[in-house]
Amino acid sequence: MCAGDPMNCEGFDRQLDALLDGSVTPGDWREAEAHLAACMRCRRLLDALSGRAADLDEVGHASLTS
Repeated sequence: MCAGDPMNCEGFDRQLDALLDGSVTPGDWREAEAHLAACMRCRRLLDALSGRAADLDEVGHASLTS
């Protein structure tokens, strides 16, 4: 993502590993948080991969892997 560009799902996916291990810059983290506030898909993906998605049912898990 270029500085000043809002994050989209593709940019979120590219940054996912860094978001999970905490190696993103504070600015990138703010962009990700803003994106997560509006995007259920990415929020559920981050929750699932960070171990916070115990409430997902089989349909939810299947939709994340597709």
